Amino acid sequence: LNFCPIISIEGSQMKPYDVKTMMGQLKKAQIEKVVQCGFEDGALYNDELLKLTEVELAAFQHLKGKIGATKAMAKSGDIDVNQQGFTKEEYTEKERLEKKKKKDLTPEEKARLDELKQKKTHRAEAISILRGISIRMPLLIYGAELKNEEEELTIDNFTNLVDDVSWEEFMPKGVTKDDFENFKKYYEADVFREAGKRIREMARAADKFTIEERIERLATIFNTFRNPDKETVLTPWRVVNMHMSDCLGGWCFYDDEFKQMLNEPRYVDRGQVTTDVFKTDAHVLEINSKSGLYPLYIAYNIYRNRVKATQEKYGDVNHNMAMMLWDVTIEENILVVCKTPMARSITKRTLAGFRNTRVNAQYYKDLIKNISEKPTAVVNTFKDGKHFWKINNNENMKLDAIVGNPPYQVNVGEKKDNYGIPIYNHFINISKALKPMYISMISPSRWFTGGRGLEEFRKTMLKDSRIRYIKDFIDAKDIFPTADISGGINYFLWDTNYSGLCDFHSIVNAQETNLLRKLDEYEIFTRQNAALSLISQIKQQNEPSLSSQISPQTPFGFVTTYRGRERREEAGD
Repeated sequence: LNFCPIISIEGSQMKPYDVKTMMGQLKKAQIEKVVQCGFEDGALYNDELLKLTEVELAAFQHLKGKIGATKAMAKSGDIDVNQQGFTKEEYTEKERLEKKKKKDLTPEEKARLDELKQKKTHRAEAISILRGISIRMPLLIYGAELKNEEEELTIDNFTNLVDDVSWEEFMPKGVTKDDFENFKKYYEADVFREAGKRIREMARAADKFTIEERIERLATIFNTFRNPDKETVLTPWRVVNMHMSDCLGGWCFYDDEFKQMLNEPRYVDRGQVTTDVFKTDAHVLEINSKSGLYPLYIAYNIYRNRVKATQEKYGDVNHNMAMMLWDVTIEENILVVCKTPMARSITKRTLAGFRNTRVNAQYYKDLIKNISEKPTAVVNTFKDGKHFWKINNNENMKLDAIVGNPPYQVNVGEKKDNYGIPIYNHFINISKALKPMYISMISPSRWFTGGRGLEEFRKTMLKDSRIRYIKDFIDAKDIFPTADISGGINYFLWDTNYSGLCDFHSIVNAQETNLLRKLDEYEIFTRQNAALSLISQIKQQNEPSLSSQISPQTPFGFVTTYRGRERREEAGD
């Protein structure tokens, strides 16, 4: 544009299209792209990544040991300017050398071209490592409680936005705030700040619309957030709708195949279950919230019943009345437990936006430890409506339903020898002890047949005739495409007033079968419905079982990490 001016026409006027205007528009486009990619875009980083010294490369290798290098960045679109990140001179030099035939390059030119290519390679490798931190930023920015966004929402203040407990929960294991301080210099400060402001602008703008429009806009925001890794599964809005509509029914925001969001939610009727859970005086608890999407679904359905009752009594409901009915719903019907303060802030943002509506989301310190070691104390706390929830004077809160996708496991041991101890079973046991009318949760399907420390839990679950519905996904990627959950995943409905066969749905290779089954028909639960007739035929042969001739995974209850002679030699034994 400096050498070949362009004249733009605005209305009846013509004016030069200057470089500054163009760069401003490109920057805006870059920021929008960073937001839409969930901070998974090269524009988030600066050219310091092209100047890495041996010491800095070693620091990145150390960080890689904690995070691991993640998948390569997606290719940038046409809006990128000089995407390699070189200076103008370096870019021109590299372009000139690449155009020359290899045989015409002098030894010095070959060495220089290799050096420039190596810079680009180092930058790409560094970004693949930093990505593990970066993709966790948008959700934290979305939920952060800020008094002055201009001063607080900066790359330098980012660690101040997150308390220590939440940092440990949301960031990669072992990556400390001090680690981040050492690597923040590689982020483009302006892009980080403006992208963060854009996320919050989108969330704030949603507060001005109808409840349905706001939910649609929130779903769009959450769709930009990335699932960090197999240890941190953020339940997508699509999965929340699939799970809740299958088990509880109600107004669902997705089509029958759960592929497209709907402009208007559709109603799914699960009979008495739907009536009981979404009545206007219900108390529904999400037992471990990270995003607030489960209580958002529940709140919307109770709100719809409130709107219906108001219309029948007073006629049309205007926007102000609708907002009042929404606030009453989240204040009187929705209860949420969070294991970190940031999870509580995110949940409040999802339910109430930036408005001063009271949300019954409580941070429970050391939730995992207490739910595993002091379950009775946890049960008593959750029942305490007067002191813990502070929503009425009822000392012994009655819960109508408990829902959610609780944590699956905690990792034990050194990193290379990590093994997971299941904890989702404790959340299910606690939920039963709270004696609600219904429980509906997502859990790994490993408990059907195995799992460390799950023997008693499996026996109890299989004998529990109150489990009236299970949908089991043999391949967990059918429901969480980016997560690695061995053994598959399922969600279930437990009904305290039901006693009978379980309506078991099995999803194998996208094919669904269902069968009314007695869960404890055999000692080990068979997941594929079609296999039952085969097992019955084999049992009729009265042959001895193979289980009497093989060792279990953990014989005598001992964890077996022993590897034999090779391991002893490595240890010098």
